Amino acid sequence: MKCVDDGITMVALAEEIRRVFPQHRDLVLFDVGSRDGHDARELGRLLDTSRIHAFEAHPEEYRIHERANVGIGWHNVALYDRDGDVTFYPKTIGSGIHSIRDRGSEFGTGEMTVRCMKMTTFLDVHVDVPPPDVVKVDVEGCSLEVLMSFENRIEDVSVFHIESEEERYFKNQHVQEEVFEYLTKHGFTMTMYSTTEGSNQHDSVWVNRRKAPSVEEAVEVHFVVARYEENLEWLVRTLRTHPLWTATVYNDGPPIETVPPIETVPRLRVIDGDGVPCEPTKYIEYILSTYDTSDDDAKIIVFVQADPTYHNPTFERVLDDVTEWDSEYQVLSLVPHPHSECAPFVVRGEAPGVKKFSSGGMVWSDAGMDDSFQGSYWKDPFVNHLLEKLGGNMTWRNVCDMWGLAIPDKDVPKSYAAMFATSWPVIRRVSVDQWRLVRDFVTAPHDGHTAKDKACIVEYMWSTLMMQPTRDVLHDDVISRWARALPVNPLKTIR
Repeated sequence: MKCVDDGITMVALAEEIRRVFPQHRDLVLFDVGSRDGHDARELGRLLDTSRIHAFEAHPEEYRIHERANVGIGWHNVALYDRDGDVTFYPKTIGSGIHSIRDRGSEFGTGEMTVRCMKMTTFLDVHVDVPPPDVVKVDVEGCSLEVLMSFENRIEDVSVFHIESEEERYFKNQHVQEEVFEYLTKHGFTMTMYSTTEGSNQHDSVWVNRRKAPSVEEAVEVHFVVARYEENLEWLVRTLRTHPLWTATVYNDGPPIETVPPIETVPRLRVIDGDGVPCEPTKYIEYILSTYDTSDDDAKIIVFVQADPTYHNPTFERVLDDVTEWDSEYQVLSLVPHPHSECAPFVVRGEAPGVKKFSSGGMVWSDAGMDDSFQGSYWKDPFVNHLLEKLGGNMTWRNVCDMWGLAIPDKDVPKSYAAMFATSWPVIRRVSVDQWRLVRDFVTAPHDGHTAKDKACIVEYMWSTLMMQPTRDVLHDDVISRWARALPVNPLKTIR
């Protein structure tokens, strides 16, 4: 998807249409909320077509600009989600913000009744007008109603150019998220998006995938961010330029300060944490709180600490390669842990520092186990120190047994990962009971070690948790053995 500044011009729209549909000629163009008809005529000239229809609901705007629009279809009607009459609010201050939705008295207090019509009704009445190929919609808070007015004829449209608002500028309007959800549900993919500094009103271009199979479905991403006192400007910047992406931030530190203020950023939720700066516990808290309710199986879930550049200086560039990530589990860490003696490991085989790479992590120096599957010990001295304190000479296999995990194939990478991306179908390979065991491993008091200490073990186990099939049944002997190892009995949690 291409992101541009300060609106999508007719030149940019025409170039995008030609890029996606290079063979299309003599297109039918509809401009809904046209005001003076200028954009309709300009787009027709750029696409070399005369089959243009423009719709303006305001009677006075329609009358003033009628002469300039001789030669195109010039219609004085409000396209809406019903047929009949509707209250219309003309504004005396500021051109082009007249609307069926009321924006309050700041721009004038006029009110009138205008004729409204569904798009399906318009096409049924005007049998000589073919269905549109390209539709531009600029209707000040009523974009969703216009889309709904197409009903099943929305499938005829190849391209939409839509203006939408992230916040409610107009009384009772539908916001951008609802507009985007409707278009996505009906088979359209966003290919362009505009951001304007200081404004929550945006342009976007959507292409019908049924008519352009080469256009890939847009990738949706949800960030799960564990924050202590880091700056989150990168996240604000990312959400502004990726309107289908969302985030949950677990904040264990002071109030978050960003520009614009974090509370004004759409699609971002902040949850106050317990004050313990420990990323794995926040990731697991998100998994457990959302395990049974999330229906976003197609969405990529990115688990990331609040300063991703600590483990990956190229993190924001890596986000540009999201369509190339591994579909199941993508390591996003690239910098060795300061206590680790691990060697670099890059999933796709590209060397760090060579062009742009989209994945990586750290692999245990001995791959974590020997050929006999009896398990060799971790060679990382920091991890060995913790494991010895937690339970003697603990092997990677022992940890798998504790959590009820199947022993994976030895050639599967077992990598250190402070940050990674996956999806709900992969997360759910591990049962909710097993995720609770992992949580209890980290949070239960044991031999003076903190949750942050034990979280390092979990960071070495993410790839095993995400990339391996799990046991169908969490056997009682596994639960009992693990329960005896802890002063706090996890059976109370999972029974």
